[in-house]
Amino acid sequence: STFSIGMKGLKKREDVNVLEGLIMNTLHKLDSDGFSEDDIASSMNTIEFSLREGGGGLRGMEIFLGALSQWNYDQSPREAIIYEDALKMLKDEIARTGSNLFQQMIRDTLISNNHRVSLELYPSANLEEEQLQDQKIQISTAQSRMSDGEYQNVIDEGIKLKQLQAMEETPEVIASNPSLSISDIDSTPVEYPIHVEDNFSKSGIELVLHEVESDGIAYVDFGLDV
Repeated sequence: STFSIGMKGLKKREDVNVLEGLIMNTLHKLDSDGFSEDDIASSMNTIEFSLREGGGGLRGMEIFLGALSQWNYDQSPREAIIYEDALKMLKDEIARTGSNLFQQMIRDTLISNNHRVSLELYPSANLEEEQLQDQKIQISTAQSRMSDGEYQNVIDEGIKLKQLQAMEETPEVIASNPSLSISDIDSTPVEYPIHVEDNFSKSGIELVLHEVESDGIAYVDFGLDV
């Protein structure tokens, strides 16, 4: 894993060194001063909520892509999906050591880590032309290392690829793609048991409660008589 800090809008190249100094000074200050309990609690709440709710898109797709991020590198896809144990271990460690946990991480993995890269990017008004020129140079270099037969083979393979991409799929191929039909979807609406309390905790407030699978997140709506 990597830790990166990106900044934009530096006016001079000399400011890059100033920025690096600012970042390292900030890390040293965090190492010495630590974090407040409120800052830690707020950050943990944000992380936990993100894990439980996801990015707000298609939850199933998010889980699948998360599993692929491990699976593609011969790691267990389960590790990207099951986070409860790791989250509990982190909470327990924070309860035991407090800010020292993060101070030690900053000290060991950032301040004392010599594997560090500073990458500077500058805009160019001729970027597209420069990229095309680079491509021409790369193609020319590659071509100079090929025999006539090898070069012709590359051209032939490129023509075949374009032909394949332009071909329409046969009905048999299209039919082989997995798909859902309307009949595959249960038309019976899901009903959740509802619990109603007219005077919740003797507050005079009517409480309407129903339990659903929400990964431990309580979604609360308040209705006010105005």
